[in-house]
Amino acid sequence: MNPLAERLALLGTDPGVDLVDTATFTVGDDLAPLGVRGDQPLDSRPEAVLRDGLLIHPTVTGRAEWFRRNPYDPAFVRAEDRELWIRTCATTRFARLGEPLFFYREGPAGNLGNYLRTERTVRAILRRYGPPLVGTRRTRLLVMRSRLKSMAYRVGTRFGLQGRLISRRNRRLEPAEMREASRILAAIQGTPVSGLEEGVPGPAAGRGLPGVAAA
Repeated sequence: MNPLAERLALLGTDPGVDLVDTATFTVGDDLAPLGVRGDQPLDSRPEAVLRDGLLIHPTVTGRAEWFRRNPYDPAFVRAEDRELWIRTCATTRFARLGEPLFFYREGPAGNLGNYLRTERTVRAILRRYGPPLVGTRRTRLLVMRSRLKSMAYRVGTRFGLQGRLISRRNRRLEPAEMREASRILAAIQGTPVSGLEEGVPGPAAGRGLPGVAAA
C-alpha cells in the first residue's frame, strides 16, 4: 500500500477521525538519512499543542469538509498550521500513523531568519490562545521558552553549531531503519518522473523528488 493510501484507509475505516499525519524520515542536503520524527503518539492536550505543536504539517491528510470549516489564518505567517491545530484541538479528533511515510529534507545550516520569524509568530499564538487555555503564568513561561529558543539559535548560528540544534529535533535512526530509509530513497530516485531530468544526483535531485519536501 502506498503512503497516501494508508492515510486514506485510516480515514475510511474510522469516520470519527478528522485528520491524520505520519512519522517522517529527515534527510540532509545530500539526501542521506539523518533521523526520524513524529513516531511518538500524539498529545492533543491544549498545553502540549501550545508547547510543541501537534501534527507534521506536510504529511497531513484530512476530510475536505473539515478544512472548509477550519481554514488557515494567513495572519500567522510561518506557523499557520500550529495556530490551526490549537484553534481546533478541543473539537477535532487527530490520528497518527507511526511508520515513517515521508521524507523531509533538513539541511544542517538551517535558515536563521525563517526560524526567528516562526518563533515570533509562535509567541503571538501563545499570547492569543494561552491565557484561556493554560493561564497567564503558564503562558508567560511558554513565551519565555520561545525567546530562549530564538536566542539559542542566534548563538548557535554565530558559532556554527546550528546543525547540532537542528539534529535535536529528530530521533537517531537504528541500523535497520537506516537501511530501510536508504532503500526507499534509492527506489524513489530510480523512479522516472515526467518533466524531471533523469540521473541528477544529490541535492538537486532532492528538490524534485516526489515524497521529499525541503525545509
